[in-house]
Amino acid sequence: MKQEVKKASTTKSTFDRLMKDKSFKAKFDKEYDA
Repeated sequence: MKQEVKKASTTKSTFDRLMKDKSFKAKFDKEYDA
């Protein structure tokens, strides 16, 4: 999971697209308590 995020955040547009994905965002928020 952490590796995925690091990879995603290297490209901001990719990361932004992921954050628009509700299931990914929920998983991310849960994982990182954001």
